[in-house]
Formats: sequence, C-alpha cells, structure tokens
Amino acid sequence: MESNQLFSIRKAVADDVPLILQFILDLAEYEQLRHEVVTDEDTLRTWIFERHGAEVLIAQEGDEPVGFALYFHNFSTFLGRCGIYPVSYTHLTLPTN
Repeated sequence: MESNQLFSIRKAVADDVPLILQFILDLAEYEQLRHEVVTDEDTLRTWIFERHGAEVLIAQEGDEPVGFALYFHNFSTFLGRCGIYPVSYTHLTLPTN
C-alpha cells in the first residue's frame, strides 16, 4: 500500500455485507471470541439494510477497506434526546507521513 493513497470513510451499502462479516469475524478472532459469532450474511443484510436496525461505516485507504464501525441510534428518555451507540469497530493505524 502506497503512503500517498487517501484515507476516506464511506457509508456501507448492501454489497458490503461479505466485507462487514469478514471484519466482524476478524475482530472476534482478535478478541478470542470467534466461537461467539453466530451471524451470517443474510442476517446482516436483513437487519442492517432492510430493517435499518444499524448502520455501518467503512474506512478505506485508497480503494482498500481497512476498518469499519457498526452503530445504532438510541433515545434516552431521561435526557430527551438521541444518541449513537457504537457496537463494533476496528482500530486503524494510519501512516504519519
């Protein structure tokens, strides 16, 4: 990967479901929790893109996906306002040059 490639963040689309699942599996493997993952592509597609139960951002360096953030909106009755609850994400190490 060349250091002059631009970093960007984009909203995931349904075609990203295999990538989202791979990020989830990679994160679970890193956390030694792979045995806990029961989701599959169909479940993710249904709950993220058809029922809009969560949203996903994809981080890219150039055209290469390098991370993700999965989150959903919540509402606090005590505060009387919406918030965002981050569920899963990957840490990125970006070049400093």
